[in-house]
Amino acid sequence: MRKLYLLFIIVSIYISLTNTISNANSSQDNPIHLDYSELLANHGSMMLILDPESGEILYANHAAAKFYQYSLEELMNKTVMDLNIQSEEEVVNNMSAILMNEMNHFQVIHRTKEGSLKNMDVVSYPIEFENRQVLFSILFDVTEKVALEKQIALQTEKSQTDAIRNQMVMSLIILISFGILVFMVIAYRRLNFLARHDALTGLYNRSELLRCYEDYMEPKYIPLYMLMMDIDHLKFINDTFGHLEGDTVIKMVGNHLKEKVQHQGCVSRVSGDEFVMLVPACSEKKVFEIIDGIENNDLNLNGVNLNVSVGYVKIENLKLTYDEAFSIAESRMYSKKMEHKSSNSKKIENQLMEHVYQKHPDFKQHLNIIHEVIEIMGKAMNLNSGDIIALKEAARLQDIGLVLYEDRVRYPKIWDCLQNHDDVKKHPESSFSILNALHKPSHVIDIIIHHHENYDGTGYPKGLKGENIPFLSRILSFANTIGIQLIDIKKNELPMSTINERVQKYAGITLDPNLIELLGDHIFIKDLENIDSL
Repeated sequence: MRKLYLLFIIVSIYISLTNTISNANSSQDNPIHLDYSELLANHGSMMLILDPESGEILYANHAAAKFYQYSLEELMNKTVMDLNIQSEEEVVNNMSAILMNEMNHFQVIHRTKEGSLKNMDVVSYPIEFENRQVLFSILFDVTEKVALEKQIALQTEKSQTDAIRNQMVMSLIILISFGILVFMVIAYRRLNFLARHDALTGLYNRSELLRCYEDYMEPKYIPLYMLMMDIDHLKFINDTFGHLEGDTVIKMVGNHLKEKVQHQGCVSRVSGDEFVMLVPACSEKKVFEIIDGIENNDLNLNGVNLNVSVGYVKIENLKLTYDEAFSIAESRMYSKKMEHKSSNSKKIENQLMEHVYQKHPDFKQHLNIIHEVIEIMGKAMNLNSGDIIALKEAARLQDIGLVLYEDRVRYPKIWDCLQNHDDVKKHPESSFSILNALHKPSHVIDIIIHHHENYDGTGYPKGLKGENIPFLSRILSFANTIGIQLIDIKKNELPMSTINERVQKYAGITLDPNLIELLGDHIFIKDLENIDSL
């Protein structure tokens, strides 16, 4: 009886939806009695009535049973959870939303008896019956929407009417048209954005900056400050770490400037590494705080602090043109940049070396020993003070290029990696590029690029042999070897006399045999024993 009552409810709804048929029947002299229960049961659209609490299928028509490949009795002994591949919690939530009329048209994936997955378009509304509500759902299979011809064939197989088929085609055309319209709107908005903004940073471009300047040329925005900024050593970053990292730096600085100006003005990228900020109706104190926050930022890339030079102009005359203000700010910015130039190069050297030391703390101990070994060698070989200073500087910076290969160093000891990893063997050339970009003296760079050449020609990067290896590079290589051996002798508490035997095996192979003769000088050995850094 319960199912019969539900059938009568469905019939009533269906009659209201097919008002035209009902009116036509009622207007005739001899009304035709329609068995609406049979009409609903044999309708080509899939129909289900569900219990919203348990998900039990209270009613299914023949179309639904045929689609899900169950008999009517089998299907009405199922729950919607048996058909729906969503979790039970999600299905319950969906039914609750239908009851609240918050979700009446939606799509789900159902599973047939044989296990096939079908995309279902569902229209479902709550129906009140005997002070309780059930869910009346009409379902459409939209799995084969991809190709229109297949859809038509599928609908033909299912004996659907021409009206339904045409409606689906029209819906698809509308959907595609809507999609094209949405795409055109998005494309228009993107083009409009790019016409006003820099593609890399999202900041205003030069033309939009000019518009902002003209808008600010009103008494209420005076005084107006124009700040011009330039990223120091961006060329060095591009040459050393690559242009992708350079773009990262530009975006980092751009985001930092956006944070500083917030909604109090506008900021623009006017060229590669140059930015302009307009700050209207602002006090001088506040502007100086903004400038200080830009110049003393905490931005960092691969151990290098990102310095920004700032020049500014205070605009109190409404007749001052954009080009005039820009020229003044630019001139002051370049003056500030020249002040930073020499100090920044030294600062970058130290930052990169600190980055290397953090990854390889043993380098710092080795450097201290190398410096003392160089002093001892300089005394024993009567080197002039200029050569000794150049050797010490070369020793300090010889492995600065390792910042580019830190992710590839996997050996317990960096010395093993320097001898065995092909990519890391390129670090003398990387050191050369970095130091050249920082305008380091050429005689120091020349020592560094050849300090891993071997006397027998098996070294790197050039494979130079014997006397073709620069003399000071041979001395640095010898000092490095002595330093490594001294650390090992000290660690294992061996007598200093063993150093001669240890180093002799490298004579004519990696080291200049003429330099090894120094180990026969007892004064030289005595000086090595007294190195303070050991």
